[in-house]
Amino acid sequence: MDYPVKCTTDLQKTEYVTLALEKLRREHNSKGAEYLKGTIKKSEWESYLKNVFFPASKKLCAELNKARKSLKVDVEIDGVIGKSWTYDKKAFANSKTYTVDLKAI
Repeated sequence: MDYPVKCTTDLQKTEYVTLALEKLRREHNSKGAEYLKGTIKKSEWESYLKNVFFPASKKLCAELNKARKSLKVDVEIDGVIGKSWTYDKKAFANSKTYTVDLKAI
């Protein structure tokens, strides 16, 4: 995955990916609302899920797991629990540090 130039540490990558996941979640909710209102057809909704949402979500989650593994966040990796470490997910999800273009993911 291509990160912004100023995004070099694992903590910065965690912030960027968390922000991207939040943006993707909001886009998903917006598209879902359009589908429920009848603004877009079922085929368009399903195409969005298949071709945009699920691939981007999978890629972002994989990137987040890589960064968390490097930071030894308390996630099981190869049967070993890393040290306990937390970050402010809400702050990262609302971060103004990076601009995320979901089309580039």
